[in-house]
Amino acid sequence: MNAHTANEPTACPRLTDFDSSDWKQIERLFGSVPLWKFSQAWRDKRERGFRGGKVRIGWRGDRLLYLTDLTDRDVVTAASKRNDRMWELGDVLEIFAGEHENPYYIEYQTAPNGLVLQILWPDASALQRTDGGTKLKAFILEDDAAVARVRRTRNGWQVYGEIPAASVQARKSSRKTLKGTVWDLSFGRYDYAADGKTFMLSSTSPLTKASNHRRHEWQQVVFVAD
Repeated sequence: MNAHTANEPTACPRLTDFDSSDWKQIERLFGSVPLWKFSQAWRDKRERGFRGGKVRIGWRGDRLLYLTDLTDRDVVTAASKRNDRMWELGDVLEIFAGEHENPYYIEYQTAPNGLVLQILWPDASALQRTDGGTKLKAFILEDDAAVARVRRTRNGWQVYGEIPAASVQARKSSRKTLKGTVWDLSFGRYDYAADGKTFMLSSTSPLTKASNHRRHEWQQVVFVAD
């Protein structure tokens, strides 16, 4: 399921209760939910050596749930603490999410060692005010309600995660269910080579430029019940 466009909302299904500490239960439950694939839509041809990945999404209560499988020959990161500049330090899974028509959105980065960087952007222009990332601290969001669980696999690494509604709504939401709401959503990836210096970018969205902050090109998801 990767032939969608930013104008075609994806129905995100509600998932039943499960033990989120049990990877077998997670994989079984996510086996039949919407699948997005990573690509380089802004390029005529994928870069040589491109390694793909896939994301499956669902929801429960007030949380977006996702399972990401990332094919990777060299799983590397030099990240050593929470809210490091993960994208400069090695492999990273990125999530970009915001309630549709609400200017706020989060950027949630997860490294293969389970460390995270969480940013709350007040609008699409805020990135330009970080001076290339040197003034990022003002936008960092400390939110322990979000979940990111990582494990290595034979072909790369996996991330299971949960993003609560309050995270993407500037902490002003008391919403108890996502049912009927619409989010703008995109997953991105930095795939570093073994040298820890060179990398490839990819995204689940049909981006026309290699920038994951092009919110108007993200996917829309609507949270539906059975």
